[in-house]
Amino acid sequence: METSRRLFESVMALDEHYPGLAYHLGKLYHHLGENGLSRSLIQKGIREAERNKDEHTRQELTAALLELESDESVQE
Repeated sequence: METSRRLFESVMALDEHYPGLAYHLGKLYHHLGENGLSRSLIQKGIREAERNKDEHTRQELTAALLELESDESVQE
């Protein structure tokens, strides 16, 4: 998992505006229990997808955000 994290973060440093990467790295952060990082990145990805008029990616990111919020409410 840490290797994946480092690779995703390296790519993010090259192109921080790619919403698909925000989805995958956000999901990885969620899996690692880093929910604050996950939420922040997914929300940023949603804004980028909206700016790019990429409805499909925006929907995927929104679903990932809802999944994160659902998991957080179960943990409380």
